[in-house]
Amino acid sequence: MALPIIPTLVASVVGLFVRKVTVADADGKESERRKARPVPAALASLLAFLLLYHFLIWPVLTYHFPEYGFPPLDLATIGAALTAAGGM
Repeated sequence: MALPIIPTLVASVVGLFVRKVTVADADGKESERRKARPVPAALASLLAFLLLYHFLIWPVLTYHFPEYGFPPLDLATIGAALTAAGGM
């Protein structure tokens, strides 16, 4: 059954943008909380996924399953991600 894969995928995507940090309180008790990752690291991860999709995943999907018509990423989308990553 493919349903246990969905929470794993969601946790992986969330892990690109937040991370768990262990913090010690004044009394020595440790607690775990989530902290946002820096924006360039998140944008670099997003850009890596876009490039991976454009050059590897999309050609394989369109070759094996042409009846579904998977949309390609146009250069405007990749260019916008590069511009956003360069501006940081």
